[in-house]
Amino acid sequence: MGGWKFADLVGHLTVKNGSMTFEYGPLALAMRYGAIILLNEIDLTSPEIAAGLNSVPGRLPPCA
Repeated sequence: MGGWKFADLVGHLTVKNGSMTFEYGPLALAMRYGAIILLNEIDLTSPEIAAGLNSVPGRLPPCA
């Protein structure tokens, strides 16, 4: 996962046409649309990303 940061996976604020908008990252899009995300060689990721991913299950709604 090269030089990625956790914000690159989740998303970040950006300026478009003079206004601030939130640009969803691939992890946030997968969560939003119920898709599967494949994080290849996740064992090689940085501690920042690993810690961020550790908090993701707590943000999901419980399964019905």
